[in-house]
Amino acid sequence: MVPVRMDEASLKALNARAEQEHVSRSEAIREAVRAWTQVA
Repeated sequence: MVPVRMDEASLKALNARAEQEHVSRSEAIREAVRAWTQVA
């Protein structure tokens, strides 16, 4: 587990996108990291 700090606007955007995609906030973060690092 890796704790992450983010500003309120980023957290609100993350929560909204995760809800829109029907995934947990943690899964949304994992998907973003995979895309950013290009790891399958």
